Amino acid sequence: MSIICVYNKEDVLEDCLLASLKKQSYTDYEIILVDSVKHGFDKASDALNFGGNLAKGNYLIFLHQDVVFEDIDVLGKIANECENTDFDYAGLVGFTVDKNDRIKFYSNIVHGNNKVPVSDNVVKINTPTEVYSLDECVLIIPRKVFSKNKFRDLGKTWHMYGLDYALQIKDNGGKIKVLPVRVWHQSDGKSFNLNYYDAVKSLCLKSTNHRNIYTIWGKWPTNRGLITLKVLYRKARYKIVGY
Repeated sequence: MSIICVYNKEDVLEDCLLASLKKQSYTDYEIILVDSVKHGFDKASDALNFGGNLAKGNYLIFLHQDVVFEDIDVLGKIANECENTDFDYAGLVGFTVDKNDRIKFYSNIVHGNNKVPVSDNVVKINTPTEVYSLDECVLIIPRKVFSKNKFRDLGKTWHMYGLDYALQIKDNGGKIKVLPVRVWHQSDGKSFNLNYYDAVKSLCLKSTNHRNIYTIWGKWPTNRGLITLKVLYRKARYKIVGY
């Protein structure tokens, strides 16, 4: 496996991801570290593709700098799931959307200092579960898939690359799954900012073969006029009420 981490805080990387990797019983992996500041990357697609293109493993695991493998066999469990699960794109947090546009989360991970579930309506899983899209804290792509599908340019943003990749996989008839593995993502999830809406708009304009796309913040139309209006409204609301 190839473990690829794009980071911007070396102390967080050392204290979280690297410290926990050193304790893993599974050792058949390479690690590729990409300092986004040193390399001057200002968009996720460039940084992730740079790291992914260096990878030699059969599975590419893109993960955040503040992910912690608390148990010594976590990486081994991920490797086992990869070898025994039929997927084109996988992660440890994902969501589905029902016919009434309701979103349901599937994951065994915890996040934040208090190690809470990722959502109030999260479903813990015992087997790999097919989903609409994945959270970006841990993304797993078989190298043969990555060789054909790179992360697309959504502009100068670090948002939406996980969903964009999911849409690529969907358009090619691939399978997207959440794996039943627990890690601790120390982030509190407060990386949201106005640039998120710019990324959503960019993604919608690249996805016009879908009538709508879905994020954890709801449904977004891919029609140029409608998405422009919705983004303007949501930006204004964000400035007033904070979401």
